[in-house]
Amino acid sequence: MAMVFAIISLLMGGLLLPLSVQIDQQKFQKTKHDLANIKESLIGFAIINDHFPCPDINNDGIEDTACDIEGNLPWVSLALNFARHDAWGNPYRYKVDKAYSTPPFPKPPKTSSGLMLPNLVSLEKDGTSRILAIIYSSSNDHLIWISNNLFISRLVQAGKL
Repeated sequence: MAMVFAIISLLMGGLLLPLSVQIDQQKFQKTKHDLANIKESLIGFAIINDHFPCPDINNDGIEDTACDIEGNLPWVSLALNFARHDAWGNPYRYKVDKAYSTPPFPKPPKTSSGLMLPNLVSLEKDGTSRILAIIYSSSNDHLIWISNNLFISRLVQAGKL
């Protein structure tokens, strides 16, 4: 009888590890999906309101007036209840180029804050950044960004440029 329990214990222990890996993979996929939806929502917000929202600094989900610092994603301002937290329960982080946080957008579209991602060629020849906004999950270091080129193409599609 003890041998049966030992075998069952080994089998159960062998199943628990793959189960935890599957749970982590599901969380990663959910966060990746959320970030893609957040990116599209930010672009839509910016096209409609002629500016990107400032980060949420005081954790109420509403954009604050300080746009030159990193903060949490303003999920209430974006009407994204699912985007309050990532799959691990941590808030999504967000930073926007200050030139795009107040209307109207710069003409021609140029960035000013120098947002950069390591190991990515993200600067124009004149030294300005190609990145307008960065959104990331602090739980798993998964991030996305909105590039100047992508946003310009979306403005053209919307008839705003």
